[in-house]
Formats: sequence, C-alpha cells, structure tokens
Amino acid sequence: MSEELDRSLRCLSEDADEIAPDGAEVRLLATTDRASMAHFRIQPGQVTRAVKHRGIDELWYVTSGDGELWLQDRGVEEGRQHVLQTGLSIAIRTGASFQCRNNAETVLDIVAVQVPPWSGDAEAIIVAGPFDPQ
Repeated sequence: MSEELDRSLRCLSEDADEIAPDGAEVRLLATTDRASMAHFRIQPGQVTRAVKHRGIDELWYVTSGDGELWLQDRGVEEGRQHVLQTGLSIAIRTGASFQCRNNAETVLDIVAVQVPPWSGDAEAIIVAGPFDPQ
C-alpha cells in the first residue's frame, strides 16, 4: 500500500500509537495535507495537562464517556468548565487553553480533526489549568 493511501485510509487501532503532550492516549486516523484526524482516550480518573496549540484549530466529537473540559479562549481572562458527554462536539481554536478530566468509571473517547494537520509535540504548549494533572 502506498504511503499516500496508508495515510488516507486508517482503522482505529486497539493500542495507542502515542501519548499526546497533555497525556491522553492517541490513535492516529486518516490524514491529508490539509487536515488530520485522531482518536483520543482519557482513562477513568485521569486528568490531562492543560495545553494550548500554537497553530491549529481542533474539532472534537465525544464518541463515548463523560467528563469535564476547561476551555479558555485566547483573549478571555477566565476559562469556563463544560460537561463532556457522548454526542457533544466542541471547537477549540488556535491559542485557546484547555484541559480535560475524566471523573467517570468508564473511558472518555473523543475523535478530533486538526486543521492544519498535527505537526508534532512542539505544537502544544503546556499552560496552567484548574485541575491537578494525574
């Protein structure tokens, strides 16, 4: 299979491909020159590190589980907490700070699209957030 086809057709793997800078498990999905897609898993009781992205927008869709999202858009003094639940979609703009907490007894699964495509761990900047990361 060509590398181009391998990038545009990809099944969800059982095991994580990598760990995101915030600590979430990452399973890589399809990607193009203009966008990438990934599956994030946050384990029960897990709190991610708060981060912001240097140059990408991220669109999330919660496929299963429940949790909390702290989101602070750039230029806004205080962040807001949101309930994450199955079926919810969220837009995280470039420069917005965010952090997740899974205080449920089941995994929290999120499918996300990054525009432009994820360029590597240097894309994420660790910031201060309201939850103590675990």
